[in-house]
Amino acid sequence: MLTYGEGSSDRPRRSGLSGRLDRQALIGGSATPFSKGNYEANYTIKGVVIGGGYRHEIAVGWIVVGSGPSGNYSYGEIMGAGFKAASERDALYVVSCTFGVCTRMTHSPSWLLLIPARLDALKPSGTCQALGYTGALYTGVAGQSAELIGSIPLQSAGNVTATTCVVNGVPLTIRITTTAALSGKPLYQSILDINATKVGPFNGDAYRKILAEVKG
Repeated sequence: MLTYGEGSSDRPRRSGLSGRLDRQALIGGSATPFSKGNYEANYTIKGVVIGGGYRHEIAVGWIVVGSGPSGNYSYGEIMGAGFKAASERDALYVVSCTFGVCTRMTHSPSWLLLIPARLDALKPSGTCQALGYTGALYTGVAGQSAELIGSIPLQSAGNVTATTCVVNGVPLTIRITTTAALSGKPLYQSILDINATKVGPFNGDAYRKILAEVKG
């Protein structure tokens, strides 16, 4: 299992009024220890399909993504395939491994690097909570999931609803719900949940290590 960059360290706790004020200063504002251009987030990806009287849950995988001034990086495992990726200037380097066979590429879909919830396709719908932070909730409905979540390679024949909780420009939760119907009767519903389990500032050491490995 890949283990680079375990994310941000735990913040020290302070008791009393001072501790509460410190916590309030970190929640949902610019004082958070991460931002859109300076973060590392660990995500789990799970799915569930409901229809015909059955419910099937799928552990899709996990991914760690980082974005910083020197470049972007990611690594993880999706449906049994492991990968590492890092960008340098305008170049993207990727190593993908399946059943012990690894392939080196110099380009790949950008979803390997970021979780690109397209806020321009979603509408603000209130506030939300994720990992102890207060964020902005965005929702949207479209005919295809690609319209809502950028370059994540998912397509659907049904109606798609996306909901994401964004803190300081970073999506910490994304739920994509697809509902298919025939002649007005529901056929199935599928739900994909992408949830951050940890978030912190950009990890420069992880970026340089992964970049060196994927460049070969």
